[in-house]
Amino acid sequence: TKAAPSNLKHYNVPVIFNGEMYINLKSFAENGTFSILFGLNSISSSCGGVDSMQIEFSYSNGIYCGIYEYQTENVPTDISAKKKYGSLKIGTAFKLEVKAYTDKRVDVYIDSQPVVIGKPIKTDLAGFISCVSTGKNNVEASNFNVYAFAYDNPQNVDYTETFDGGYNSNVF
Repeated sequence: TKAAPSNLKHYNVPVIFNGEMYINLKSFAENGTFSILFGLNSISSSCGGVDSMQIEFSYSNGIYCGIYEYQTENVPTDISAKKKYGSLKIGTAFKLEVKAYTDKRVDVYIDSQPVVIGKPIKTDLAGFISCVSTGKNNVEASNFNVYAFAYDNPQNVDYTETFDGGYNSNVF
């Protein structure tokens, strides 16, 4: 189960996670894709899962990047429409930075250049992160640094113990 961002926000934690990685698209199939997925519900979740975000890189006579969120299974909504990034080159590493806020906003930077800043989103990006590639691509993803916050909400009960005839050890 994902941590609710509103719980973290309640405790004055403004950021769910702040992550960065280096990506080198060493070779890329025409119409191939490489995606980084955020907010997956489980380790076995796949691209297009409910309540997740996808940063997708594709190649068609240049490198393109699009950012999508999924409020419904396999139904993407644009956070940032796919567009060509002339500064990205096959065989040259670039830095990807992502910051997700507890008030459901996201920042994405490519080589320190903003793609989106403070973009409101409807999905909860707490959860698992994954990389997915389609096509005959050779992609190197390295130097992952993810700083994440978690919220543990224990299941408490109202219980009064008089210790008459023992006590309920499941509560203590």
